[in-house]
Amino acid sequence: MVAVFPGVRLLPATASMLAAFFAFQSETCTASTLRTYYYGIGAAHADELLPFPALKECTEAYQTLQGIKRKRKDAVKRAHALSVDDLVCVSAMVEHRKQSGSLSARDIANDQAVLAAMLLAFLGLFRKSTVCGAQGLRRKDLEFVRKDGKVILWVTVTSSKTIQFGERCLRIPIPEMRGDLCAVSAVLEHMIAMPADGDASVFLWTPPGGKPTPMSHASFVTRMRLLLDSAGLEPGKYTGHSLRRGGATLAFESGDGAAWDRRIMQHGDWSSDVVFQYHQISDATRLQLPSRMAAAMARP
Repeated sequence: MVAVFPGVRLLPATASMLAAFFAFQSETCTASTLRTYYYGIGAAHADELLPFPALKECTEAYQTLQGIKRKRKDAVKRAHALSVDDLVCVSAMVEHRKQSGSLSARDIANDQAVLAAMLLAFLGLFRKSTVCGAQGLRRKDLEFVRKDGKVILWVTVTSSKTIQFGERCLRIPIPEMRGDLCAVSAVLEHMIAMPADGDASVFLWTPPGGKPTPMSHASFVTRMRLLLDSAGLEPGKYTGHSLRRGGATLAFESGDGAAWDRRIMQHGDWSSDVVFQYHQISDATRLQLPSRMAAAMARP
């Protein structure tokens, strides 16, 4: 906004300023991105203890945004869902790279950190911004609880795309499971291998010649795609959001009914029907309806 209003005090932002900012950015930004910027500006107001209206209450800015949306006709680009089979391939590739003897201890640790983050994001239906980056989870947000001989990892989320001002928190359980895709074991092993205090990021990353540092979005997605490529998959199809969509797809395929849908919405912190867009329906599920139709049409 500095480039739009040089020499002008930016906070508190007026409706006219916000509308002008949206219009200025509309050549390169989608309406969805501009809406996210609006929430970011709201966070800046909260830091200064300044009032900030909901978007629909900021009429001039809201109408400008709606106009941009109609003009640009931005297509929704959905990430391809990562499947359980994909995760199995990545896990096997991480182990293969570890056993090959060609990687440094730093690369092995980075592989394991990325796999642990992938598994946690998949089972928790988390955005990549929750598992890594400046606003990602801290170690104090995790609690390992043993119950009935098994460990449950409780993850407390206090900041996310939909929790802007710490007005609430989510407490998400991740159960221990058998096999190589256990997120609880993977996260715990990573935290033991790279110890840090409670305020440190859950997932640490060691750059070449550097010291352990919080895993950034770029580091996470780049390494994830490297592992996907090494496993013979198509890395260009996947983004950090593929984990949230993949987890949601598995959740939908694992049950049905209105009550089940509500559980998915609560687990992934969805508040609208947009949750159903995250279900990348499998071929087997797609086949069910026409198969029943065909059976009804079959004559003895």
